Amino acid sequence: MLDQRKKNIENDLEQSKSQLRLYFEQSLIDEQNEATKDQPSSLNVDSCASLLRYQELLQGISVDFATVSKKLYGPNGSYTEVLDIMESIDGINKLIDYNQSVSDVADDLLSFGSLINEAEELFTNGAFVDIVMGIQAMNEVSKKLETLEDIPLLLDFRNRATTVTQNTFTIMQEALIDSIYISHWNIVVNSNVPYSDLVKSLSHMNMLEKTLSQVSEKLKGILICLIEGSNIEAKQDIGDTNTSLIVKKTSENAGLNDILNNITTIIEFLYSNTTAEVVSSIGSIISNEIIQKLIELVLSSYIPKEIDQINSDKIRPFIVEFQQKLKTLEFIEESNNDLEDYVNNFSNMYARNKRTELLAIIQNLLSRKDYESERLKTKESDIEGDPSPFKIPDFHISLRAITCMGIIYDLMGEFDRIENDSKLILYQTTRDIIEMWMAIMPISHGKKLSTIPQLAIIFHNDCIYFAKKMMVLSNQYRIKDKRVFYLDTAVRIQNLGKKYLEGLLDTQKEEFKESLKIPSGLGNASERNKFKKIDNCINQLLMQLTGISKILLDILPHSFAWKVLGSLANYIFMHFIRDMFKLKDISSLESTSLYQLLHKLTDEVGQLFNDEDNSINMYIPLYSKLEKISNMLDMRMVDIVESWNDNRLEEFNREEIKFLIQALFQNSDFRKQQIKLLK
Repeated sequence: MLDQRKKNIENDLEQSKSQLRLYFEQSLIDEQNEATKDQPSSLNVDSCASLLRYQELLQGISVDFATVSKKLYGPNGSYTEVLDIMESIDGINKLIDYNQSVSDVADDLLSFGSLINEAEELFTNGAFVDIVMGIQAMNEVSKKLETLEDIPLLLDFRNRATTVTQNTFTIMQEALIDSIYISHWNIVVNSNVPYSDLVKSLSHMNMLEKTLSQVSEKLKGILICLIEGSNIEAKQDIGDTNTSLIVKKTSENAGLNDILNNITTIIEFLYSNTTAEVVSSIGSIISNEIIQKLIELVLSSYIPKEIDQINSDKIRPFIVEFQQKLKTLEFIEESNNDLEDYVNNFSNMYARNKRTELLAIIQNLLSRKDYESERLKTKESDIEGDPSPFKIPDFHISLRAITCMGIIYDLMGEFDRIENDSKLILYQTTRDIIEMWMAIMPISHGKKLSTIPQLAIIFHNDCIYFAKKMMVLSNQYRIKDKRVFYLDTAVRIQNLGKKYLEGLLDTQKEEFKESLKIPSGLGNASERNKFKKIDNCINQLLMQLTGISKILLDILPHSFAWKVLGSLANYIFMHFIRDMFKLKDISSLESTSLYQLLHKLTDEVGQLFNDEDNSINMYIPLYSKLEKISNMLDMRMVDIVESWNDNRLEEFNREEIKFLIQALFQNSDFRKQQIKLLK
């Protein structure tokens, strides 16, 4: 079949060559007659130069110049002059380009004619690669002559060249495809096929990979089965025309070395019995997918799950050797180090997997609706020699916070056993855990944190605990000689805890405010009903204050609990002091009633703080002021003035003392005198 097609191509070329010769000769004659019709017996220099130009062209298609010259000029033609010009190299170099249509056509026909001769010789030679190069060259000239579509001969030749090309490549593609036969596990290669010529020819036309695509897909199927764990035995059978690799599947539990050796066996067989170009082309089609499958299905199982398992040298030598074999067999490019890079990156992959696993655990932990807590008893400091900034208070925190911080400390504990790049991943994971805490807790538990005092206080403690631990970590761990940075996170989480504690206090103050709503304030306290209302208000406030104190003292560090409790008590005292300064006229009966009521309030609150060694005034700044107001309700005017002048009423200013005297005592000259005595 190939011989017949080759013969047809040769006939087509010979016919085209003859037609071109006739066409070209007639074009020269017509052009020259047109140019010399007024001077038939002379030949000027321009004409000689033109003929010289045409002679160069004619040499490409073996036209006899002398014959054409005599036809053009007859007996009177200056043939010698033309030959002289042809012999002058300088003259040839000085030839100028012409814009005449015949010159343009002839210029293209020169290349075209030369290629006809070249193609004829190449076809006679019969080598695939030479034939293809000749056809491609003619096609390129055909494309160049696309602007001359009005010349039927060129159109005809271009169409013939296209047909020849398609037929030739069909033969070559079929020959290469049929030469490599893959059936299930067996591979058969035709030993008599000129692979080198076929590959070079198809490569030259950028058709090699397309031709090998079907073979590549079948081979990929075998290699993927090997990667999935199929173990094999393979033996080579050499026949007269075919060489076969007979593969027998033996098991489904191939180890790493088995998989690598089996893949190498298959590729080595193709490399030895075809050409490097065939293997390279197949590799360019499927090698990336094969490597990714090998990574995904085999090497990924070697990623360490525990820090003690980080040792890529366990499999690295086998992977490096296998990768180098693939390069030697030209299945992968020399620059492809994907397998080795993957194994060398085990430390980072361990860290990333650890990060993914832990963040999922943290998300589940933070979303759970359990609120167990325990009192945390810690050492004076987590940093030896620097106790104050890092001291963890003795307070209640949630088990959720303890678990989170335990995970963070476990991660940081791996710092000294992992590479710097992996340290960055672990460090970022610890920061992400804190970020998740700050994001998820307010969303998943915000309503309860805002309405249940115990939970709000524990959440506050959790945030303080995290903040202090972050600062501890900043002083303990380094990446590339730089301390890990947590200050920004510590400040933000501490502020988040304060926000919820302050929200709790604001809510409690609103409750106090409702209890303090007494019609007409403290006025008419001597009336029985009014006295009872004020007394009930004080009882309610004391009950609320006692209740919140138990929560605060149980959950917060005691020193901080007294401070928080004092701020709430101070809020109550502020309201009573404000109402006292609204009373412009207090009768003796009212004074007695108010004395009883205010003393009850100050005494009960004082007893609440009685267990604390520090002065109650440190926690309730207005305690002393309200207590002295209640005392003044039972004091003589002169005693009040004397106390002021002796600086025993430093909580007040002069106007406040004057106001109380005027409210407690009737207007008289004596009162005026006493007021004047106020310093």
